[in-house]
Amino acid sequence: MGDRSDRRRLVGIVAAALVAAALVACGSDATLTGVSAPVTPVTPQATDTATMTTTVSDPSTSTAPVASSWTRQRLDSEPGPDQPMLFESSGDQTIVIVPPERGHMVPWRSQSGGPFEQGEAIDTGMEYVFPSTAVRTGDGWLALMYDGTSYEVGTLRSPDGLRWTAGVASGFGPAAEPREIIATDGGFVAVGTVRTAKDPHAGGFRPMAWRSADGDTWSATSLPLPAASTDEATASGVLAVDGELLAVGRSDARGVMWSSFDGGTSWEITERAGIPATYELRHIVATGGVILASGLVPSGDQGDGSESEAVLVRSTDAGRTWSVAAQPPPTRGDHWFPLPVAAGNGQFLALNSFFPDVSSDPELCYADVERCQGDTDTTLYVSVDGDRWRRVDSSGIKLGRYSDLGTMMIDDAGRVVVLALAAGGVDAWSWPAGASLPTSPDPQVPKSDVPILGHGETLPPDRRYGYPLYIHCGMEWLYQINGTAWRRTDNGPDIETGAGNEPPADWPVSREAVFGFVTLVEDDVIEYSIGDGQVIATYAPSPTDAPGCD
Repeated sequence: MGDRSDRRRLVGIVAAALVAAALVACGSDATLTGVSAPVTPVTPQATDTATMTTTVSDPSTSTAPVASSWTRQRLDSEPGPDQPMLFESSGDQTIVIVPPERGHMVPWRSQSGGPFEQGEAIDTGMEYVFPSTAVRTGDGWLALMYDGTSYEVGTLRSPDGLRWTAGVASGFGPAAEPREIIATDGGFVAVGTVRTAKDPHAGGFRPMAWRSADGDTWSATSLPLPAASTDEATASGVLAVDGELLAVGRSDARGVMWSSFDGGTSWEITERAGIPATYELRHIVATGGVILASGLVPSGDQGDGSESEAVLVRSTDAGRTWSVAAQPPPTRGDHWFPLPVAAGNGQFLALNSFFPDVSSDPELCYADVERCQGDTDTTLYVSVDGDRWRRVDSSGIKLGRYSDLGTMMIDDAGRVVVLALAAGGVDAWSWPAGASLPTSPDPQVPKSDVPILGHGETLPPDRRYGYPLYIHCGMEWLYQINGTAWRRTDNGPDIETGAGNEPPADWPVSREAVFGFVTLVEDDVIEYSIGDGQVIATYAPSPTDAPGCD
């Protein structure tokens, strides 16, 4: 497996709130030269630069630093609410397609590492457009898209990345959601999902693969399901390597890998040595002889994926055997989605998002409540082998108040481009080819020596225990301490955040929880305090159970 398997692509989630999960993947296993037609370029937007010092290509070694910088370019196209972007690089072109409003999209193209130019607006004829990935063809670009209301599938074609034409794709059947498309020796293969319920909006999902010789007419193949699977399965990524196609997805609470040796005509579930029991496999990329897959493994007591953490697995023998990354990006708390990954030019990128979860990680809030009060922290990581990962020093990327790193890719020359939503558009931050990304150590996770009282545990007398008090429905109750519920007895202020009440500014509050302490001062009295002992409420045992909180 050589550079033909390089995936200069993003696999990520791009939405206005960075919460909606819309897969956006791009790239192919082979680079084909496109044919460009003359287009009058738009004057490039203003750029900013931030000079930094890089490390060497191998993050595990060190050598003389090389000066370089992050460069920002504003793309004046703002995605509509929950509208995913298409972000792709192949050969000498990098494209971004932004859907600013329903049915319409605005393309941008960077040629040979230069500034992005705005192309002609695309009228897709659809109500709510979800693009799949795009591939470079012999005469330009091909992408698939589907309508999130009618679930009709269409094509997007371009000779140059600036001018696009929407077309009809046949053979997908009703309620299809193609997620990723790749080029193969026989044409094209796509994987995704078909909604099986009579009302497509009611759910029911089955994984599907499609193949086509021309990109317009497709034939469908149902991907096999594990035994005892229900109608809740998806396929989300596909890769061509050494005459084999590998697809990844999930069935119920199990990650699945499928294999095809006949160009996508037939598929089978494949169990490969070294892949742990996963809850989901979502992304699969390759570069430099290494395949990398991103997924989730169950981490809770139930083992059903209700709690999960990110996992990266890699293969150096064309996917026959696998191993878990030895030094992956650090995880803390529950991960909702696998890490988005990209690959190309001999290196891998991953986006690691941390969202303070006060219910599963209260220790962090007692150690550093200000960090716990912050928004999602998304960090870029780099690796040359998929095994050892280093945090990228992105201090040169200046983000707006409500902006965060959203998507990334590596072009054929080695330039790294990271997109971030910004007020009025999208910021494209570029790190130049030939200069290694700067890295920095992971910050130490703050630790607390505060003992925390769990639900239903016994509170000994005269000892102070941490006890997060959820105040969405007020401060009236403490739940199940020493075998009973406790009800408030003092006349202090009742802060009910669900009713719009704001706690005092000096209270240690995050995500509608006060990070204070309970102390059993008498057999029938619990004091709730904050800081160095300021008592803000007292409680007594209640003969009735505490009501629920909606």
